[in-house]
Amino acid sequence: MEKMTKELKTWCNINLDAIAHNYKYTCSRTDSAVICVIKANAYGHGAVPIARRLYDEGCRSFAVSSIEEALELRLGGITDCCILVLGYVLPCRIKEAVENDISFALASYDFAKQLCETDTEKAPKVHIKLNTGMNRTGFTVCHNSGYQELAEAIELIRENNIEVEGVFSHFAKAEDDTAFSQKQWGYFENAVDFIKSKGVSPKVIHICNSMGTYNYPSMHLDAVRLGIHLYGCSSDDKNYLPAMDFYTRIVDIHTLKEGDGVSYGLDFIADKEMKIAVIGAGYADGIFRCLSDGKGYVLVRGKKCPILGRVCMDMTMIDISHVPDAKVCDVVTIWGEGLSADEQAKNAGTISYELLCSVAPRVTRVY
Repeated sequence: MEKMTKELKTWCNINLDAIAHNYKYTCSRTDSAVICVIKANAYGHGAVPIARRLYDEGCRSFAVSSIEEALELRLGGITDCCILVLGYVLPCRIKEAVENDISFALASYDFAKQLCETDTEKAPKVHIKLNTGMNRTGFTVCHNSGYQELAEAIELIRENNIEVEGVFSHFAKAEDDTAFSQKQWGYFENAVDFIKSKGVSPKVIHICNSMGTYNYPSMHLDAVRLGIHLYGCSSDDKNYLPAMDFYTRIVDIHTLKEGDGVSYGLDFIADKEMKIAVIGAGYADGIFRCLSDGKGYVLVRGKKCPILGRVCMDMTMIDISHVPDAKVCDVVTIWGEGLSADEQAKNAGTISYELLCSVAPRVTRVY
């Protein structure tokens, strides 16, 4: 690994063994199929390399956000398996999706109508999406009046050549609100029974995301969706291993005298002599600007080094006064061993999902 990164200024190490471990660990905790969610470029880790490794480990169901992400997987050699687009597909892309054996999230009567009006040789495959309380997309089944649109859509797809491959919903607060999750579960069960009563027999019924999978084993059904836990974040279970380490290097070291300022706006003024380092990454790489002014820190030689002044586009200044042996080209940990993405996200006032997804394309991923 060191040989591969010695010429890189800023990079991410992606541990494919950790990805495989997290997948297999989840499989060991459920009798249901595991759908691996690799939308948003596999949460920043790289969709095709992640999918290929998971495919080698036996995964045959993937979920993405868009037709573009689905086609990237098909072009990357992920062929004889299910790829479900969780988001909206424009009508002009429906035929292309069907031709590439990509499954749709069917979330409205209007989209069912668009599917029926598209001339395709193959039968479109859909997973009916139910809104059970998150109130984002899907047929609303939180009250009886919401069933009319669902009934009309079912009638339409039964009259046409559309295969109902699955039915699903999404927990809104599976991590910490059992009462609301139970309420969603009840709505979901009732709606699935309603769909079956209309003569539709879905093969795959699923509602659990990562935290739902972890917290509600009785709700695993035919499949669970493994998202953030696949990447080893946002879990108290230490069996899940982080898969991404984010590094840059020191590119300059100098001394600030008392009264000297740092960065645009000179919003940090030294009140004593300080040794500072400039590191070779900024907000265009994935260091959030809200970590400015000491709200965040990085690690140099294992020691916490606060961010000084504002995070710049391509560089960031840090205090290394307490790291006397630091030198130019030293590796700097933005997150990784000793500083998790979850902890850095907390410093930034956000969640690790956002940090992982925000690592820029210009940052080399080393697998």
